[in-house]
Amino acid sequence: MSWEAAKFILELVALAGAFLAWFYAWQAARAKASRADVDRLRDEHGNRLTSHGERITRVEGRLEAMPTREDINKLHGRVTALGESVGKVASDVSAIGATVAAINRQVGLLTEHHMHGSGK
Repeated sequence: MSWEAAKFILELVALAGAFLAWFYAWQAARAKASRADVDRLRDEHGNRLTSHGERITRVEGRLEAMPTREDINKLHGRVTALGESVGKVASDVSAIGATVAAINRQVGLLTEHHMHGSGK
């Protein structure tokens, strides 16, 4: 192979390489978003992002106001104690009811005794 043929082949390879590099750069530039595209997307989605931020802030505020596990446990203890107290009051009321029934029975017997005349 002569020097001229080798030189021609090398120039052809260099030209093909330059063309491939230019084509790759052109494709990469087409794939990039322009400043106008970025601004358009920011305008389109900016309001949605602001809305989501406000909603997240509201949800976080509600979460902060919610009772903690410790608060729930304290409340559970208080409700349990209240239930026990109500049980004791119910027992006392039942005992008072039984006492009132016994007194009522005795009063009835005394009334019957006085009305039928054994106290003449």
